[in-house]
Parts: sequence; structure tokens; C-alpha cells
Amino acid sequence: MRKIILKIFLSELERQCNFTRIALEQLNIGIKEMNLELIWYSIQSFLIATANISKILWPSSKKHKERGEKLRKILGIDDNFLIKSRKFRNHFEHFDERIDEWIGKSRNHNFVDSNIGSINMIQGVDQEDIFRNFDPVKWELIFKGETFDLARIREEIEMIYEKIQMFNKWGNEIIELQIDEKLTEFEKKLLDASLSQLKYKDNPLRFNNFAYSFRELVRNVYERLGPEEKIKKCSWYKKETSNDDCNNRPTRRQRIKYAVQGGLSDEFVKEKLQFDTEKYVEIVDLYDMLSKYTHISEKTFNISQDEGEKFVFQSLGTLIQIFEKIKMLREELRSKYEEIMWLKIHDVVINETFEELDIIATHYFVEDVQVEEIRIVNIDHKNVDLEISGTLEIKQQYGSSSDMKNGMGTTMNVSYPYNIKTRINVSKPLDIVISKEEIFIDNSVW
Repeated sequence: MRKIILKIFLSELERQCNFTRIALEQLNIGIKEMNLELIWYSIQSFLIATANISKILWPSSKKHKERGEKLRKILGIDDNFLIKSRKFRNHFEHFDERIDEWIGKSRNHNFVDSNIGSINMIQGVDQEDIFRNFDPVKWELIFKGETFDLARIREEIEMIYEKIQMFNKWGNEIIELQIDEKLTEFEKKLLDASLSQLKYKDNPLRFNNFAYSFRELVRNVYERLGPEEKIKKCSWYKKETSNDDCNNRPTRRQRIKYAVQGGLSDEFVKEKLQFDTEKYVEIVDLYDMLSKYTHISEKTFNISQDEGEKFVFQSLGTLIQIFEKIKMLREELRSKYEEIMWLKIHDVVINETFEELDIIATHYFVEDVQVEEIRIVNIDHKNVDLEISGTLEIKQQYGSSSDMKNGMGTTMNVSYPYNIKTRINVSKPLDIVISKEEIFIDNSVW
């Protein structure tokens, strides 16, 4: 979803949230003055606005389903939200149809409607005969035995509204983190929780609380990208800190190192790939900036709104930079690695026999191997996962050698695309062994 489209939908959601707020304000006035018309007018307005929110987030049309899914994902809304249901809006909007149905089904035709108070106050009447009932104590709306929890809906709308306000203030940064799938679901929740600290404007520690929880978010990201159990199995791992409190855990630099080079040895990375591992330090330095307000002192207590918001922008930008720098270094290392693989892969493939071609021709000869793409898919503590694709130039022979001599056979030059998925041990990163099971020749063109 393009950012401009996202902002349009968020703007409309914000407007509908404001409409529900206005409706609730009017409802409170109606309750205070016991103005029945104002009460039911406000409830109907509230239901229309909540249904509009529901339609944006859960579109009826399958054609727009993906839009709703993306908006809900960005706002952290799941299918358990009561606001998803538009049933009560439909009851009010199609009230005439509900009356027609009641005429045909009701046993006693005791018509009770627009009651204010507890449903228990009404005795001797079937639930099917009680239409609109509002309990101002429980904030429950009841329609023919079905209950709609207005209090919970109000909470859900406030949550949606707060999320939208965050987007209005920190929009581009949050959108980039959310849409590009940089964070896991847990990390997104932690980001939401960190940002939610900022709404408590009377709390002088709100920016400190944000700083602490946001730094924990980044720590979780580091630990996901560089898992301790895998790092300790890498040949390059050694204890780098003497602090007993660390319990011999990998440092942030080692976690970044793993995220970029996996289990590839330093010797191979530095000497064969000519890759500068000192660049990892730049990412470590970014993390240190996040500690600015986590330790509370007189200087960091109750910092100004301008200073605090500047820190929030810097923090969000820092997390984006961490992802981008790791991605950039990973791509640089893999590009260098892929470059030195070309010739080796050519030699390995050209000496293979291909069962897919055996079923087409009596004999064949590999004239040339075009390696068009080498892609390192993943590097972990044990293996390098590699995908190779290209074209085989084949001379196919039909008939035996004797048939060829007697003019009864023939040959044909044909090109076939191939794809290879193979795995290399990180301890021997240039030892490529490709089995027949790992090679797919697309002979469908034949």
C-alpha cells in the first residue's frame, strides 16, 4: 500500500473516531438530562460511525480484503475486536425489516422499544419482543436478546485513535518499520508499547520510559538477528567481555557479525572476500545513542517536549539505520562471495549428467553452461544456502554412433534453463558439490 493511500484511509478512520467521540458526548448529555430522543439519536450516530470504521478495516468486498488486512496489521488490530461486527448498526439501519420479521415470528406481539435502564426491569416479556434497550450503568445496548458492549467498543476506538495520532506524529518512521516487515509480531507490540508511554503527558518520566522500553526492543532485534546458541557454534566466536554479569553472552558486535557473515570464518571473509569487518563497529555505535535517557538523573528527568520528541525521532531513525546497515553489509559480503563462485560453479555443472535429458535423447553433450545468476539465500552457523540458475547449451544425439555413421541418426542443438538449490558447509565455503537431486532442468520446451 502506497504511503499516500495509507494516509488517506488513516485520515478517514480518524474522522470516524472523532464522530464516535461527538456521539458519546451527546449521549452523556442525553443521559444527564434524560432526553430520550438525544440518547437514541446519539446511539444511532455512534453505531453508524463505528460501522464505517469497521468497513475500512474489514471490507465487505473480497476485492478490498488486502487493504483491510494491511491497515489492521499496521494498527495492531486482530479479529477479536468487537468493532468488527456491524450487526447492531444493521439492526438500527434495517429496523423496518426487523419489525416485519417480528410480526411473523412473535407469539404475543408485546412490542417494547427504546427503553433506558436495566433489561431486568422488564418482566413478563419475551426477549424477542424487546427491541432497543440501553443500560447507562453497564453501557450495554441490547436488541432482541443480543448484547453490544458499548464500553468495550469505546475502548477499542480510543486505542485506534491513539495509534492514528502516533502515525500522524511519527508516521514515516513507523510506516517503514511496519510495512517493510522489519519487525516480528512481538517486536511490533513492543514498539507500540514503547510509543504508548508518550501519551501520559503528566508523567515526567514518559520519555525515560520510552527510552528504556525502546532500547529493549532493539536488544530483542539484535538477539533475533544473532542468536546466542548459533553464535557460540561459529569458528570465530570467543568470549569478548570479562564482565561476569554478561554470563559469557555474545556482545552486540558479535550479534551484528553473525547477522552479516553467519559462520564464515574471519580468515575467509577478510582475505578471500576482502571484506572490512570493522564496519560492524558503526552499527554498535548506533545502539549506544539509545541509552541517553535510560539512566535517570536530574538532567534527564522531566525533559522538555521538544527535546523528548527529538529523541523519539532519533530512536526510530536509529532502528531503521540498524536494519539498513546490516542489510547493506550483508549484500556487500554476499556479492563478493557470489563473484568468486562463478567459475567454480561452471566447472561443477558442466561435468554433471542430467536425468531430465536422458529421457529425451540417446546421447547428449554439454557444449556450454551459462551461469546467469548466483544467489546466496542464507548463511547460518553451519551452512550457506545457494541458488544457481542459467542455461545449458546441449547437443542432443538421436541414434547410436553406428547409426550416425550410416546416416540414420541426427543431432540437434538445444538450450535448456536449469535451476540448482544446494548447500555448502561454512567451514569449506568454496567446496561445491552438487548432487543430481539438487539440479532441475526445465525440459518442458521440448
